[in-house]
Amino acid sequence: MRRLFLLIMLLAAFSLFAQWEVGEVITQDYSWTDNNGEAHSIHELTAAGKVVYIFWGTSGWGGCAAAAPLLNTWWNNTANHDEIYLICAYNWTNYSLPYGAQVNGYYGDFGNGYVPFFAVIGAYNVLMYADNSYANSQAIIPAALDSFNSMGVVNPIST
Repeated sequence: MRRLFLLIMLLAAFSLFAQWEVGEVITQDYSWTDNNGEAHSIHELTAAGKVVYIFWGTSGWGGCAAAAPLLNTWWNNTANHDEIYLICAYNWTNYSLPYGAQVNGYYGDFGNGYVPFFAVIGAYNVLMYADNSYANSQAIIPAALDSFNSMGVVNPIST
């Protein structure tokens, strides 16, 4: 009986996270106001041809604190801001990373219970990455950018 109770509690805990799975279309249009006072939403940004890159994490956790400077360097030295929109759920005062306080409230729909957590959303509002690895989130960016160059054909016919 005790094992059954523990199994039910474990399944209930996992059901609290990740409304969206990789490959799914994000149908809810999440919106926020960034630290510059500008309002944005996932659908508005992807309609403008931008990859949406979201970072959940806080300075109190080692993995987050390790990812933040890497993300800051990438964002300020490498990223093409015309093609990618980055938003953080935490105000990293030591770095010049954009943030929106409302984004923190969306973690339950994307996250897996652990931070740091990254989400990458490409064309057609498709969730292309949702997990804890900074390196893997960076690795999916080229495919997310490329998703805006296709017509959305799932199974093309070769001639």
